[in-house]
Formats: sequence, C-alpha cells, structure tokens
Amino acid sequence: MGITTNNLYSTNNNPDRYTFMITEYSYDKLEATISAEKDNRNGRIGIHILGTTSEVFVGSITIRRSSSKNGFSVWEDVHTEVLNNGTSLDYTWWDGTI
Repeated sequence: MGITTNNLYSTNNNPDRYTFMITEYSYDKLEATISAEKDNRNGRIGIHILGTTSEVFVGSITIRRSSSKNGFSVWEDVHTEVLNNGTSLDYTWWDGTI
C-alpha cells in the first residue's frame, strides 16, 4: 500500500513506519524518547517527545526536516517551542504537512 503526502511525495513503503532522530545541542544529555502518532482523520502526524526522567525540563525544542528539493542535505527549522513551565518533558507537535 502506498501513500502520498500533502506535498505530493509518494512511497510504496509501509505508511506506519517513520524514521526520526534526536539531535542534542546542549551541555547536558537529553533523556527523552521520540515517537510518531498518526491522526488519520485530520491527515497529520504528531511528533511526541517524552522525557525518560521526572526532572524538570527548561529549554527549547526545535523540529527540523530536510527535503528532496536539495537532496535531503539541508535541514530547515519548521517549529521551535520554548518550554519553561516547571514540569517534566512531555510535548507533542502536530505536523499537517506530512
């Protein structure tokens, strides 16, 4: 079964598999996992970042993506969120362009 995105990218690969990577730019190691949540009804993917410790997270999260337009060699920031609400890391960003 194939899929086609809103930006007209298409693939015959399994649409339930997504490859994500966490890249850290900080002094301390980020203790977190990242996963995808599909929302078929609204045609979007949620990128969920969940801390693996109960420590308070204060900092910024930036979601980046690359494109076939430049051979997947240039990363572009698509969303940045500053988190300083005094809780552990549990953040979901919904991407409607997938």
